[in-house]
Amino acid sequence: MAVRQSYFHTNTLHEANKLDTAVPLILNCAGVEYYHAPFRSKPLPRYDYSLLYVINGSLDFYNGEDKLSITAGCFAIVPPHITKVFGTDGSFLNYYWLNYTGFLADDAAKYVHLEPYKVYDIGMCEDIRELYKKIFSEFLIKDELFPAVSGARLMELLVALSRKITSDEKPYLKSVKYIHKHYNEDISVKQLAAMENITPSYYRRVFKSKMGISPRDYITSQRINAACFYLIQSTSSIEEISTMVGYQDQFYFSRIFKKNTGFSPQQYRKANREGTL
Repeated sequence: MAVRQSYFHTNTLHEANKLDTAVPLILNCAGVEYYHAPFRSKPLPRYDYSLLYVINGSLDFYNGEDKLSITAGCFAIVPPHITKVFGTDGSFLNYYWLNYTGFLADDAAKYVHLEPYKVYDIGMCEDIRELYKKIFSEFLIKDELFPAVSGARLMELLVALSRKITSDEKPYLKSVKYIHKHYNEDISVKQLAAMENITPSYYRRVFKSKMGISPRDYITSQRINAACFYLIQSTSSIEEISTMVGYQDQFYFSRIFKKNTGFSPQQYRKANREGTL
């Protein structure tokens, strides 16, 4: 037994299988499918790209002797001009799909660092399913803006998928959020590295390669930025602002502030009030 919810830019499925080079990106069709029994399709040549995200079961593609298996929690982009046979041996399969074309179709995935005919494991992501559902809604509206909107929705989905993959390769995001919230507290690199479950030395290396600055200097930059705000927007004393941004020694704070801005805190406040900065 199979259940299919399909959406087409054209009137028929046959018309939706086409190469369109008149627009940058456009969706030909999309949908979600449920299979409760094993199946195998007839050979199906397609002239556009397919983007598939499997929720349950395993979806297998056969291109001659080449087999591509997309299992639950995984997605893949299948390129055009491949005669595909797909199916499953499992008892239940659920997956989301869409097909896209356009003169930028070859570069769309490449632009967000995704490779065609490669399986990516991102797990069960409700936000990805919601992006597919937003795309389905555009097929229901299908007005004169559909080519532009569908292309934009496609790129939104591709970006989201790419970020799901690379999130595990960014062992600094959780700690950066922590720095932004707790910059005025005593924070150690060892503490930040522990948040990301990596060693302090590896954390320092990855952080600097991604952020262009060391963790300690990044904390300092957040403190100085906050101090600049308080110097301009408040009447608090230099000593009070020093404590507010995490420095208990006012004179040490003044040295750090001047090193980073070229002004002492007093000079910075005066210059902003006089409009000479």
